[in-house]
Amino acid sequence: MLASFRQWFRSLSIREKTLILALLWAGLLFWGLTGLSRFKLALQRHTRMRALAREHRVWLEDEPKVNKDLVVALERMDASKTFRRDRLVGKVDSLARESSMTFELSAPKTENNGIFVIHSVRINFKDARLEDLIEFYEKVRKEAPYIGFETVNFMPERMDPAHIRAQYVISSFELVQKGTAP
Repeated sequence: MLASFRQWFRSLSIREKTLILALLWAGLLFWGLTGLSRFKLALQRHTRMRALAREHRVWLEDEPKVNKDLVVALERMDASKTFRRDRLVGKVDSLARESSMTFELSAPKTENNGIFVIHSVRINFKDARLEDLIEFYEKVRKEAPYIGFETVNFMPERMDPAHIRAQYVISSFELVQKGTAP
């Protein structure tokens, strides 16, 4: 088979041989560059994973200190001041009503991580003045550390740029009592 290929190749003109060899070299170059880029990508992933593993190792080595800090922080927390899901919605609703702005309150979302149950609720204000939004922000901030802001977004109203459309995501936590399910 190899002999028949050589015979066929020798029967070609110089121009045809040159074109075939150029095509082969271009294919090899493309294949090599593709392999090189895949190798580079794999090397970057490997480097990222090693850095992540190093970071995790540091956290695991600091586990006794982290647990100690957690115990101290939990001792300072008053479980009666933490906000359940319904209490969070009620508090945010009452603070928003005090501000006399038009608002929409979404259904709360809950996430359980074993130590805390984290509740979050989204509130949207329309046609609000900046002063009123700052006042609402300050009222919510007074409830810290039991209530806090996850995100705050402001956009000017299209029809009246002097008024603002705002969206807050407000979170609270509830301590999980040992031996009880939230």
